[in-house]
Amino acid sequence: MLKVGDKAPEFEVQNQDGKMVKLSDFMGKKLVIFFYSGDDTETCRFECLSFQDEFKEFTKRSYEIIGVSPDSVKNHKKFQTKYKIPYTLLSDPDLKIMKPYGAWGEKLFFGKIVQGLLRIVVVIDEKGKISHIIPKFLSKKAAEVVLAELKD
Repeated sequence: MLKVGDKAPEFEVQNQDGKMVKLSDFMGKKLVIFFYSGDDTETCRFECLSFQDEFKEFTKRSYEIIGVSPDSVKNHKKFQTKYKIPYTLLSDPDLKIMKPYGAWGEKLFFGKIVQGLLRIVVVIDEKGKISHIIPKFLSKKAAEVVLAELKD
């Protein structure tokens, strides 16, 4: 399980445009990665749009934003276009990012233990180290919760 201070696990997957994106592409930058289960589902849409609503504030604080879900590149592109999402969406159908980052695992769902998305946000500093791990937040207020955690 990752913890604050750990080196962030490297990844390489496609973004909404089909371009390969690696964690090392963001070296020297501050990065917010949020994990969600699917494009254009109600809860996930609220979560993604909360980051869109606060995008300027994150940019002002020099943070890049990445949303990660198991959806396809094609779905991400459609979703990004429909809602004019200004940040990167990464396609992770093989859970190459979600598992190492602790965003996939056992959870209770309608009284049963299942494998699935664990809604978290991971913040990475300019040196590639994890500075914050923010679990279990309300989707409509996801970005506000993250910004409050990042206040100096």
